[in-house]
Amino acid sequence: YHYTDIEDAFISFEQDKGGEHVDICGTSVYTSTNIEANSFTWIIDSTIYKVAGSISAENGLSIIEKMIGACSHE
Repeated sequence: YHYTDIEDAFISFEQDKGGEHVDICGTSVYTSTNIEANSFTWIIDSTIYKVAGSISAENGLSIIEKMIGACSHE
């Protein structure tokens, strides 16, 4: 994919209107479920991160909290 605007790119990763935004360590993480797989997408600076798979929402959010915490200490 080629995007000229980071917000346009992020919006393209939001899979459905049934998702929601969750605040983790001051970062807005978009969460959604698609065919028994959870998806989590967020932006830090100009990088889009995405974690998706057949993991529980609780485990996914825990993993992301650790990832975002690691990113903020770089």
